[in-house]
Amino acid sequence: SILISQSRLQFKRPLFFRDEVEVSTRANAFRRVSYQRGYDFHLADGSPVASGDSEWVLVDAETEKAVEIPDEMVAALAGEGAEPSKKKFSPIAPLPAAPPKVFTFNKEIIWRDVTAARHMDNAVFLEYFTEAGMRVSEHYGWTTDKAIDDGMGWFARTMEIAYHQPLHLSDQVEISSWISEIKSSSVIRNFRMLKAGTDELVCHCRMRLILVDLHTGRPMRVPMEIRDDFDENILLDEGK
Repeated sequence: SILISQSRLQFKRPLFFRDEVEVSTRANAFRRVSYQRGYDFHLADGSPVASGDSEWVLVDAETEKAVEIPDEMVAALAGEGAEPSKKKFSPIAPLPAAPPKVFTFNKEIIWRDVTAARHMDNAVFLEYFTEAGMRVSEHYGWTTDKAIDDGMGWFARTMEIAYHQPLHLSDQVEISSWISEIKSSSVIRNFRMLKAGTDELVCHCRMRLILVDLHTGRPMRVPMEIRDDFDENILLDEGK
């Protein structure tokens, strides 16, 4: 089977109900046990919506250990006549330190999260991190209704996810989230997933979120009220 190792996404504009999107994808680089796939999203008129890439690892279905990609698989993925690239992949950086009172909650992997390959679908990790973002906001008094009533909303600009090990049915995980950077109209929110009760890192994610005025659709300054309310969930990365 094939397991995802990491993903990067850049969002160029929001999508709305009934928007039609064209998605193109290609395998564009290969290494001994992994390959990279690129993605582009456009509206029907050709306007770019998002782009990204991901790295995938071929593993033995029983042992979940990496195995070498056979030449015929490289040829099938690269396409007829294509010359596969051997460029190195850029690893996603580890997360910065978390604050002492980092927001944390637990979840159990249930049947609908799992694929036919018996591990959790990679897209579900993002669902869990999205839930974490909603929960941490509500914890500090910023419900979705409050944000909408105040005419503001958070939109993802970039996202990086590194997958460290697969998850299986009934596994228990601990998810933490905190802010490590605040700029005039954006923040970086970090997400960390551990096997519950251990220090085993399962997955980590970093998102740059833009605060948008819902009336104008333009970025707006992060209010001091938000900075104050989330104070204990912020530990600025001094390396930035």
